[in-house]
Amino acid sequence: MVAEFIHQKLSQPLRWLSFVRRQRAGDKLLRQSANKPPYLPPAEPKQVQDWLDNTPQAKALAETYGLSEPLSLMTLTRAQITMTYAAYLQAMVRAVSQTEIPVQPVWLDVGAKNWDYGQALTRVLAPKAITGVELDAYRRYADGYCRWDYAQTHAKAMAEFAPAHYIAGDVCALTEPFDGISWFFPFVVPAPLVAWGLPDQCFKPQALLQHVLGLLKPGGLLFIVNQGDWEAEAQAELLKNAQVELLKNAQAELLQNTQAELQKNAQNNATKRISYKSIVLPEPFYAYRHTHRAFLVQKEA
Repeated sequence: MVAEFIHQKLSQPLRWLSFVRRQRAGDKLLRQSANKPPYLPPAEPKQVQDWLDNTPQAKALAETYGLSEPLSLMTLTRAQITMTYAAYLQAMVRAVSQTEIPVQPVWLDVGAKNWDYGQALTRVLAPKAITGVELDAYRRYADGYCRWDYAQTHAKAMAEFAPAHYIAGDVCALTEPFDGISWFFPFVVPAPLVAWGLPDQCFKPQALLQHVLGLLKPGGLLFIVNQGDWEAEAQAELLKNAQVELLKNAQAELLQNTQAELQKNAQNNATKRISYKSIVLPEPFYAYRHTHRAFLVQKEA
């Protein structure tokens, strides 16, 4: 723990400078100057089909949500990750009654990265429209392209099923309400944020959660997936803190926030009960390093 703390403090200046550089307008224009989509790895249709044939759960899931054709255009690894997200989303859908799921919801995906799993979102949720937001959207890959470039390519494929819009920026800048929100692997403890090279200023889990809750429409759903028991415990504590603040001490929340929209969200949340529960996730189809745990949050209608 001491070594981790020292590393976090010593690396902070470099992480901050790197993050600021990635946000510079000149860098964005340079990275997008080619005006052509990034090169996606060649599809592996045979390997994907062989895997589906040998994995009955994945094959049934793909057939249920019409994912067989999109999967044939992916590498095996990406197909396995996409199907894992699809299985998690199906678990979310099954955890609530049909009357609690909006028909064709307007959906937000927080921390969208490069959105390579986007097909799972559009096929399982069948949204009216979907928005992805990523704070570190201009992280560059070895091929010179960045997350934003890849996300635009994936968004075009998603748009064949539902309008998809990818935003490079902070979720706290959003004010539009949503029927549902997904949030895969948020930074709830500092170590993963440091490992990804983000500055300490970006670590504000309680404020982020508070704002995201404020984006939920009455009756809206928030689906959170965490890595490992430690992060899930931290997430549960954040949820409990948010619930107490929203229901018991909304005025203190107003005093702490300086942005007008955050104040408005806190006022709205104070009148609505927000509850959450842990839900059981199926085994992932991809070999992740950590087990995953999930929470389903619902705002009173």
